[in-house]
Amino acid sequence: MTGRCKNIVTNVSFRIDGYGSAAWKYAQMKRAYVWCQVMTDDAELGWARGKYIWPE
Repeated sequence: MTGRCKNIVTNVSFRIDGYGSAAWKYAQMKRAYVWCQVMTDDAELGWARGKYIWPE
């Protein structure tokens, strides 16, 4: 996960990396219509539904 997430309904981007507990971050990510940017081991970027990702 790159730390960048986006609500596709409101078109508002926000950062998940940084301050806050993992539980708070996941609460933001699991909301409806939130997608987060992810990167593969081969450095390819894509997007995944936030509720399926757990921030570290």
